[in-house]
Amino acid sequence: MDNIVEDFKPLAGKHCVTNSIRQIFNYNNIDLSEEMIFGLSEGLNFFYFDYKNFDYPMTGGRSKLFEFEDNLATNLGIGLQIHKTTSIKKAYRSLKENIENNNPLMVYVDMGELDYLYLPEGYHFGGHSIVVYGLLESKEEVYISDRDQKGFKVTMREEEKPNDYHILSIEALKNARNSKEKPYPPKNRWLEFNFEKIKDVDETIIKTAIKNNVNAMIDPPIRNLGVKGIKKFFELVVKDWSDFSIEKLKEAAFNTFIFINQVGGTGGGIFRKMYGDFLIESAAICKDEKLKLFGHNLKDIGEDWDEVGYQFYDIYEKEDDSLLENISKELEMIYYKEKELFNKLYNYLNG
Repeated sequence: MDNIVEDFKPLAGKHCVTNSIRQIFNYNNIDLSEEMIFGLSEGLNFFYFDYKNFDYPMTGGRSKLFEFEDNLATNLGIGLQIHKTTSIKKAYRSLKENIENNNPLMVYVDMGELDYLYLPEGYHFGGHSIVVYGLLESKEEVYISDRDQKGFKVTMREEEKPNDYHILSIEALKNARNSKEKPYPPKNRWLEFNFEKIKDVDETIIKTAIKNNVNAMIDPPIRNLGVKGIKKFFELVVKDWSDFSIEKLKEAAFNTFIFINQVGGTGGGIFRKMYGDFLIESAAICKDEKLKLFGHNLKDIGEDWDEVGYQFYDIYEKEDDSLLENISKELEMIYYKEKELFNKLYNYLNG
């Protein structure tokens, strides 16, 4: 079977999941920005976990994988099925059926298996999403859309050649979907949407999503999450990280940089800039200038996060742990700024 989905338009974007969803929405004549999708997914968060069975601590700035997608579906009234399988054949069969029926398919892959990203050897992350929109079995190839575009790079590597789309071998896609590498192996996951009962975005939907997200930030169930997670991070980044071996320190620093910087798919500032733009866009819909102010303040905090991210990248490049103390101080400042901002936003929305 050979087919390229008719009228599908690859789009560049900031974050892999929101960009993949936006492309599926766009194909179905639903026009929502990445930032609006992120906000309605209640996507902003922070987490810090030091898993015993993993090589280095994990940090990140958004809500849990698939909880994110479920939130969006709930808030918009969308039908959503999240499929996964241990069978490579079953995953491929579903892909083939969708492409044959002119349905572009959002799938999850291990980004370390995508050679065009030029990630460091041994780096893996299975929560990355792409859209498959073409299958040419005669050439054993698939057409996929990622976040990049000509002139819009998604890594800092000079070797990268950004493109409007990528052609992978069917085998390479199967390997990326079925990777067993940690963290978050993709498990051949794919998403299918039903838009029959989708709701129009209005003030009620927007402010409900913001309230839920703010609650998650200021009152998380455990101290590894939300603003409490930032506090834990700045306390441990000196206390624990200074004892890491050079190799472990480099891996932890690079991973943290990726989860803060825009090249890692956060939109910059560990998703704070994306959420700030969501608040600004929401202010216009809700006719609420206060939300616009909160949005700009959060984007400023995103700039602080980016500065911290570059310091982590310096650690990765220079193998120098002397920066950890300054990073801790910068993170402490961010902690107090976010705590104040989200408490003010909570009081404003619930006042």
